[in-house]
This record gives sequence, structure tokens and C-alpha cells, in this order.
Amino acid sequence: MISREELNKIPLFQGISSESAANIAEHFSLRIFLPGDYVYFRGEPGNSMFVILNGRVVVTLTNAEGSDYTIATLREGSFFGELGLLVGEPRSTHVKAITSVLAAEIDQGAYQALTLDFPDFNSRLVHLLAKRVVKTKGQWQADRVKSREIARSLVSNRVPMEEDYFPGITKWAKEINRIIDEIASTNANVLIVGEPGTERAFVARLIVSKGKRNHLPFLSLNCSNPPPLAKETPEKWSHKDNPSVKEAAQESALCGHEPGSTAYARGWRRGYLEVADTGTLVLDHVDHLTPKVQALLLRYLQSSCFSRIGVTEERKSKVRIIATTTEDMDARVEQGRFNKELLEALRGRVVTLIPLRERRKDIPAMAQYFLTRYKCKNREQASGFSEEAMEALVGHGWSTNVAELKQVLERAVAACQGTTLEEDHIFLDIRLSQSSAKLNLLRIDEIGRFLRNRLVPGALQYITVPFFVFLIFYTLFGPREHNLGNVIAWSLLWPFLLLSIVLSGRGWCAYCPMSAISNGFVYARKKFLPFPGVMKKYGIWVGIAAFVSIFWIEHVTEGFLNARVTGRIFLFIAGGAIITALLFGKRIWCLYICPLGYMFGEFAVLSLMELRGNSKVCVSQCETHACLIDNSCPMGLHPSTERTRHDCILCFTCVRKCKQKSVHLDVLLPHQRIAAIRSWEFSRSTFAVLLVGSVLASQTLRWLGNHRIFSAVNIPPALLNDHWGYFFALSAITIGFAALTFVVSGTKKFEVWSQNFTYAGYAYLPLAFFGFFDIYFNQFIFRGGEIRRLLLEFLGISNVMNTAAILSNLSILQFLPPLLALAGGVLSLYLLRKLRSQYPLHPLPYHLHQVIISITCLAFLIIF
Repeated sequence: MISREELNKIPLFQGISSESAANIAEHFSLRIFLPGDYVYFRGEPGNSMFVILNGRVVVTLTNAEGSDYTIATLREGSFFGELGLLVGEPRSTHVKAITSVLAAEIDQGAYQALTLDFPDFNSRLVHLLAKRVVKTKGQWQADRVKSREIARSLVSNRVPMEEDYFPGITKWAKEINRIIDEIASTNANVLIVGEPGTERAFVARLIVSKGKRNHLPFLSLNCSNPPPLAKETPEKWSHKDNPSVKEAAQESALCGHEPGSTAYARGWRRGYLEVADTGTLVLDHVDHLTPKVQALLLRYLQSSCFSRIGVTEERKSKVRIIATTTEDMDARVEQGRFNKELLEALRGRVVTLIPLRERRKDIPAMAQYFLTRYKCKNREQASGFSEEAMEALVGHGWSTNVAELKQVLERAVAACQGTTLEEDHIFLDIRLSQSSAKLNLLRIDEIGRFLRNRLVPGALQYITVPFFVFLIFYTLFGPREHNLGNVIAWSLLWPFLLLSIVLSGRGWCAYCPMSAISNGFVYARKKFLPFPGVMKKYGIWVGIAAFVSIFWIEHVTEGFLNARVTGRIFLFIAGGAIITALLFGKRIWCLYICPLGYMFGEFAVLSLMELRGNSKVCVSQCETHACLIDNSCPMGLHPSTERTRHDCILCFTCVRKCKQKSVHLDVLLPHQRIAAIRSWEFSRSTFAVLLVGSVLASQTLRWLGNHRIFSAVNIPPALLNDHWGYFFALSAITIGFAALTFVVSGTKKFEVWSQNFTYAGYAYLPLAFFGFFDIYFNQFIFRGGEIRRLLLEFLGISNVMNTAAILSNLSILQFLPPLLALAGGVLSLYLLRKLRSQYPLHPLPYHLHQVIISITCLAFLIIF
């Protein structure tokens, strides 16, 4: 039995008399849980409530992948399991002790006895539930809201619902508001019909809030997924696998049950028809009711009588039914799948909701309406939309209607730090259909713990920044030729960067020294200029042009040998990052301009690893949006969007912040990643073929010069020595190659032409990557051996050891570049074949691209 001192710790019983305390203590039993013990599991019968007297517990849920995540921590004085005590609802969460816990438990039998001995207890409990502020999110929040609604149904002084109007400016929106006002003045049952996400539940709330029942009980039951009767296991209790279990769950939810009435009923339970007496019950997805439950509901609508499962005693209540469905109910009646009499009884009035895509003029008004709600809910500043953001919203397809719009806006409010929602805050490309990878590295405990460390990978900047500063100063002020910094840059740094793409995609950007340096310049600044919208829209073309130009400059000015050229290239990129950061803020350079960033982003789809969020968890379970709040992601990404394929820098901030553990670090083959792309971009295909063309042009001219082919065909050798002549030849071959790939994609319709080029262009990525890698790997083979000698000279101890052996050892690797070029060609052909099997790539362009890739691969074998 619990003591008076322990009772005083519980808010429910503070201020009661000694006599009442003695009565209460007799009805509670003490329970002790050791660290790691589960108090109960989700789905277990709910027939008691717990109050924590000492210790702490965590409330957890299981996400769509089977991983448990914590949604609340409860301490001394907290209580949980109240739904089980009040109405017999099954447990909706797992509760686990994280310390030694002393708890007081009261079951339904003791509760009923206590309410007789101490009537004030029931009033205290339901009023405390009704007034409790919902502070947590997700399914736990839904459970808490449900407990408040049930509590409100049990008290006499009920608070009226507060809903205003259905937002919109079209004639249809005005008409639907008129219909809602008209129905609200009646007591008729209502049938609301509309596609998924058309706000059927919201319309139901509007009808109630505007009517005479707005202060009376209001509950909702999802008929397609009724509360379970027992602990769910796939083999026995799944609704999908066992129709009889679903039927019993539906009947129990509506009518309630007595202990032992079925194999699943272990305690008593009040049905919604009983709890919602005098009020309103919304039956969502009413078309999912089984024939038996349809008959029970029809009988109730005709007689206002029902019986709990397990007893014959009839109970009476008067509940208004608002049914919702996404189906054609007349068709279901004709098919014999729905009771005709029940349908007639339910549709005293009918409200039909049309899809959002058919009333786009309502989108601005709806967006502003929900923005205001989310702004107040999250205490954010956002109050309006930029023109570009609104254009993006109006132009979207909205396959799941208003539900999708609300999710997009809630994420946008979380991501926005100012007063205006920009296009960057609108995440429309959530990857809803994804094949799960066989290996999620975050599920390996050691890897997961390491990557969740706040120092990973940002601490690497303490290495990369000094290294990069050394390269700039030494290439600018050290020897012009045989420069240690220059040799390291081209023979070690570039091969390392390209290899890092294979393992981590754009991960280098997470510890990029240029980003760290530019961020240091603006550390104390808070106000910046708005970045031009035209640059956001066309910045990728600027990045493409800049990268290709830098590549050409490297070869025209012999940057591999001339340290000054290398230093100026580094200085140009660092200066661009600093100036952009000073004007527009952090990461703007990385997002929209950086030529290296675009190269990394383009090749990132070839990486063996991909970080992404589970869209099922993100859309259906997450309401905190922790991965977006306070600019959590430096690139402004949501982990479930398409952009993560190219722009995610693997900083792992979202991994650390996501309480639902929805973020994966998957191991995928490149063709799997590319085949899963849903947003195909013409610009990225152009970049891929330009990269292949640049490699082909630069190495072909080098090979022709080395083999004196120019002299053999009477072309003056001075052409190669003239920078402008070399630049013209380089650009002509590159642009000619890109033009050829575009021409062979041609069909009679330009739209199909562009589509063919876009799909086929992605197939050139492996060839471009291996071609690029071969260029810098050759530098490692032929010049890497100089590094030790130059390092010893730099340190002033050049006479210590002989480096001839190292040079000869590296030269044996000359067989690798042709093999890598061949691998790139084979992978490009394989990827082209995969793309054709999945997308409408016309036969003639497909075969012509096969020929171009094959010939280019053969050329690479010769020139490398």
C-alpha cells in the first residue's frame, strides 16, 4: 500500500484529506521495475493506469522499419495508461523503465470501487486529462489528444470545439462552406466522400463545431485500422491477415466488450457508441466495416441500442454518425460489399470533396490558412510566401491533395528562419516509393554510434583547412616547377577526392576547407542580401560552365606543371566562396555556384552509399521536423527528398536529430541509385556528356602531341603550344561531342528528343567518372614518385634517401588506366540498357548512344 507522502507526489491527489488518502491507498498496488524492464508493450490489453512514485520510464514506438525510438521520458508524479483505465483501450506505446522504478498501479476493478468510495477521484482524473497540454508529437500526441477527447466526453462541463471555415476562394469553396453551415444546423447523419487527403475529417469537425453539438463528445474511429484487441504479432493478430480479428476489433471499438468475452478480450472496454453518447462519432473509411459490423451499426441507427461483446444486456445512446469514405459507395452496394439500408441511413446528407489539383486557385488561400496555423503552433515567424514559393505550390500535382499540402507547409515552416517562405523551404519531391536496401549501415551499432558523434565528420576540417592554406601559399610563392604543393594537388588530392565519391558521394563537402574558411569570415554576421532568384534557377548552368572552363584552363596552361596556375585556381574558388558568404550567407556558394560542388553532386549518384529518410516514417509519424529546425541541414535538405541524391554532404546532422530513427545510410549499387531517380534534369545530362567530351578532347590532343601526329598530317606543332589554338581545339571537340549526343537523341517531337537525351545522358556518368579518374591517376603514376624527393627537399634533408625505387614501383601501375576506362564503358552501356528497360527511350537513339559510348570507350583505351 502506498503512503501519504507518496500520494502527495501525485498531482491527482494533492490537497486531499487524510481519510480520503487512506481510502485511495487501499486501491493502489505497488509495482517495482528494474532498469530495462518493460511496464507494458504496445497492443497489450489496457486495463490499468500507472503512477510513477520514483524513477523514470521512456515511452517508445516502433517505426515502419521495426526500430524503436523514444518519444517521451516520464518522471516522478507522471501517470500513463489512462486510456486503458477509462475505456479499456489497448496500449498504444511501449513503456520501459530506464532506472529502478517504483510505481502505483490501479486496475479497472479497483478504479470502479474507488469511484464509489471517493467520487471526487473520477472528476479529478478526467478534468486533469481534458486540460493537459499536449507537448509531445507523433503517435504519442495522437494518443494524448484521444485521451483528452475521451476525458471531455466523460465530464459535464465540456469545452466547445473551435473550427472556423473551409479555406478557398473558388465558387466550389464558397459552396462547400454554405453546405457545411446548412448541415451543421441539423442532426442528420452525414456521408463525406472524397479522395485520400481531401480533408474529410476537417469537414466533419467543421460540421460539428458550427452546430449545437460543438460542446458535446466528439470521437473518431478509423474503420480500416481499429484499435487492436491484444498484443499484435504478425502471425495471429494482424488485421490484414485475419479478417475475423479485424471484425472483432471493429465491433469492440464500437460496442465495447466484457472480460473474457472473446479469445482476445482480457478486460472490459467501453465502446465509442457509449463514450460518445449525445455527441458525434466520425467513422473514417466506413467502407471497411465488415458485413456483421455493418448490420450492428444499422441496428443501432434504427433503435439507438447496442450490446457489449459477451453480454446480452442492451445499452442505449444517442450518437450522431458522420461517415467518410474514399470509395464509390453505390458501386460497393451493387457489388454486394456494403449494406444498402446502412448506406441510406448514413447519407442523410452527402458532402462531396473534389481533389486539390482541380481547384488550383484555392491553393494560395489554403496555403496561407495552414501557414497561419502552423506558425502559431510552432511559434515561428513565417507569415507569407515568396512569389517563387507560391508558384511551386500552385504548379505541383498534389497526388494526395490537402494532406500533402499540409505536410509540405509544416516542413516549410520548420525550415524557415525568416518571415517569408522561400522556394528552398518547399520540399515537394519526397521519395514515396523506395526499395529498401539490403544493408543499412546505421543499424550496425558500432557504425551508428560513431556517425552520431558530433565531431564526425566536421573535425576533419582541422586537417583540411591547414592543408589547403599550405597548398595555396606554396603553389603561389614556392617554386614554379617541381613544386611539392602542385604535385600533391594533382597526383594525390584529386585521386583522393574522386575515390571519396565512390565511398561517400558528396561527403567531402562536409569537411571542405573552403566552406570552413568562408564561414569563418561571416561568423558574427546576421543579416545578408537575398540571393538572386535567377541564380537559384540557373545557377547549375553557371556551375557547369565554371567547372568545364577550369578543366580547360588546367590543360591549356599546363597547370599540372605550373604551380602558379594551380594556386590561382585554388585562390579563385576560395575567393568566390568567401565573397559569396559575405554577401549572401553560409553555404550559398556550395548550394548554387561551386564548380567542385557540382562535380561532386553529379558523380554522387555513382556512390556506393546513400543517406535517405524513410518516407513512410517521415510522412506518417514525424511531426517534430527536427532535421529542418534551426537550419539543421547545412544544405537545407530534407533527408527524404530527391535532392539528397546529389546534394547531401553526409554531415549526419539529420541522423543525430531524428528521434524516429528514420534516416538510413544504405549500401546501393550505382545502377540501383540511378534507376530510382524520379526527377530527371536536362542540365545534369548535359554536364555528364560535357565531362566525357572534355576528357576525350584533352587526352586526345595530348596523345596526338605525344605521338607527333600533327607533324605527320602537316599541322604545325605550334598549334599545341599556342594557348588560344589549344583552347579552341579543346572547346571545339568538347562541344562537338555534346552536340553529337544531343543530335542522335532526335525524334520528330522536340519534347521526346529532350527526354531521350536526358535519360541517355545519365548513362555517360560512369564513363565520365573513370575518364576523369584516369587523368589524375596518370599524374599519380608519373609524378607521385616525386613527392618524397620534393618533401625531403622542402625539409632540407634531400640527401637522406634515394627515391629511384619508388618511381619505378609506381610505373608498374600503367596497366590500370586502360582497364578503368574499359570498366567505365561497360558500366555506361549496362546503365543505358537498364534505363531503356525502365523509361521510354526510343530504339534508334538508344542504339546510336550505344555506338557513341563504345567508340568513346575504345578511344579511351588508346589514349590512356
